[in-house]
Amino acid sequence: MINTDFKIRTKFSIDSYLEFTSVLMVFMQGFVITGLPIIDLKLYYLFLITNSLMIYLKYGVKLNKYLFLFLGFALVHGFITYVLFGTPLIYLIKQFIGISFAAVYFNNVFIVYDINKLFKIYLKLTIIFCVIAIIFYPTGLLDKETNRMDGLMSEPSKFIIVNIPALYYFLKQKKYRNAFILFLGIILAKSSLGYIGVLIILLFLFLRKETLKYLGFTIIPFFIVIPFLQNNDHFQSRLNSTLENLEVFQTQTFSRQVNISTYALLKNGYVAVNNFGDYIIGTGLGSFGYRHDYYIKELNIPDFIYIIGMDDLNREDANSLFLRVLSDFGLFGLFFIIIFLFLGLKAHFTNYSSEKKAICTGFFIYFLLKLIRMGHYFPEEMFFFLFMFFFMLPKFKIKRIS
Repeated sequence: MINTDFKIRTKFSIDSYLEFTSVLMVFMQGFVITGLPIIDLKLYYLFLITNSLMIYLKYGVKLNKYLFLFLGFALVHGFITYVLFGTPLIYLIKQFIGISFAAVYFNNVFIVYDINKLFKIYLKLTIIFCVIAIIFYPTGLLDKETNRMDGLMSEPSKFIIVNIPALYYFLKQKKYRNAFILFLGIILAKSSLGYIGVLIILLFLFLRKETLKYLGFTIIPFFIVIPFLQNNDHFQSRLNSTLENLEVFQTQTFSRQVNISTYALLKNGYVAVNNFGDYIIGTGLGSFGYRHDYYIKELNIPDFIYIIGMDDLNREDANSLFLRVLSDFGLFGLFFIIIFLFLGLKAHFTNYSSEKKAICTGFFIYFLLKLIRMGHYFPEEMFFFLFMFFFMLPKFKIKRIS
């Protein structure tokens, strides 16, 4: 069992520092300087670079077979499609370096250090940062948007997404006090993504082999959450705006009062779907932004979007990992997503350690939300969560090649 008592018992050492800061990086999304010519300057990158040097000098660089094959495929596929379709190579280089650097580092962390200890630190930090955010919420000092809590994150949805795996774990393990703290944070964040995340969590809590034969048990969450969403003005305004503007895929025209979030989702959806239709094998890693500039010319965008400078909103990340993968990798991307969904569902329904199952399912829910929203390939939390998920899977073996 993973001990979730919140006491510090670890002596300082290089290894304890690397363990702690590797998890702390997950919560550094709000520490960033934007608007720079090439790349946003993040505190996360500083820790990633310095920690990488420390861990590689002490333990060397370790890869595993699956990571090596994926990186090799992404590079070869990207180079071929960039040459075929004329995309500037800088897009591929930028994304490949970022992904490789983050993936190799966190792969090393999970090979060298105890996965249970890393998860325990993650659980502690979710509570610590959520409590800080709740305490300061009445003052508004930490939050970027009025009356929406994000604490030390850059926006409410990012506050939500790093806490979702912990919320599921606490509920599943009946740690209700900690679960309540995170649930309160999600309510105060007032994020549509958070409401969807809570609904998915409830579904997975009820969706078990024992209850599948009693279908009524699996739909109970709908009767709990849907009435709340029906009376939530923020959620309803986004939902109504999205439904109203779905016809943009045919008319290529947005309504004059389109919600900004709806605009970002549907605009990037239009780009991804059309790019997939024109290039079924994808246009290569990192190419979405370049293809975006081509397809956006086909859309009639309200003047106020241009006035507030939001016409290129989420140009690089597509506002959705699913949309970006679909555009960049085409059929290959769909294959990757299907395999991942299969692994996540199999882990949830396989009979093995209930604690490991709770951990895997929590991180699987995170990736379901990321497919819906947030298409950045190497944000602070992604590879920590990805390797935590894979290394907790039943029968998953690390195949080292170095």
